[in-house]
Amino acid sequence: MAELIVKKEDGSLLFDTDKISYGLIKSGHLAYAGNWNRYVCTSKACLKDPSWGGNWSGRDYGDQIFSFSVVGAKSPIVFITGGGCLAGTQVVGDVRTFFYGGTASEATKFYCFDLMREGGEGPALRTYRDDRTLTFNSRQVPLNVFQAVMAPVRGNEYSNYYIRGFYYTTYQGGYNRQVGEKVTSSVDVPILGAGEVAAFLPWSRSCSADIEDGFSYRMALTEGAFGGMGKITFQFAIASETTFGEIMPTSTPANPSVPYFRNIPVDRYPTALVIRTEGLPFPFSLS
Repeated sequence: MAELIVKKEDGSLLFDTDKISYGLIKSGHLAYAGNWNRYVCTSKACLKDPSWGGNWSGRDYGDQIFSFSVVGAKSPIVFITGGGCLAGTQVVGDVRTFFYGGTASEATKFYCFDLMREGGEGPALRTYRDDRTLTFNSRQVPLNVFQAVMAPVRGNEYSNYYIRGFYYTTYQGGYNRQVGEKVTSSVDVPILGAGEVAAFLPWSRSCSADIEDGFSYRMALTEGAFGGMGKITFQFAIASETTFGEIMPTSTPANPSVPYFRNIPVDRYPTALVIRTEGLPFPFSLS
């Protein structure tokens, strides 16, 4: 079977029509999707069996969630810029919805790519395998990952004679932000000469944090990555629908007004894929 191979200026492969390429199917801003509650322990039974949902109840305080949906996607991947950690996905029939929490907002931009398919308007170059499976459609902008960035190592440990295993930041060289019961721990990685970029994290980690807002609390955080102008940001943010437990003051470091982090996995580190947003249609939806 004849095939068309296109390479970048540096000689690396852009696409090969013998293989199914990824193309842009939708881009736009996230939309507000409501508040997801945090859950508190209703009795001491939750300490014995934390896996049983009846031991926890939703509280009025929650976290804002933002989302977008695509129709007919087979194997989508989503790059974002501006803020947010993936909170989950939902599939109903042919509709797949992506939910984002953390620092996500209506200003967050998404770029969703999927296996190329029929669609679009106007003249086009389309290629097929012998079984008529479409492998390339020039009406779609092909996915062009130009950089891969591994998450930095864990931050410095807080330790004294009594307490160990707590860390000032989740990333070396990172920074924390806390507003009431909302906390993030982030690090910025420069992407020089790239302009605005978007990032996709294929898999992520979780950890726990102890914070103080009148009382001391422990909650779960989840990891994400997003792009910006000349940088990407790795971030741990409050996991949507996290349990939210009050803890004894003696079980956390002496300065409760500062968040501390623990149980940060270090046996492996995720790698974010990075794309340039310049030239990508926005907003866009493949018809």
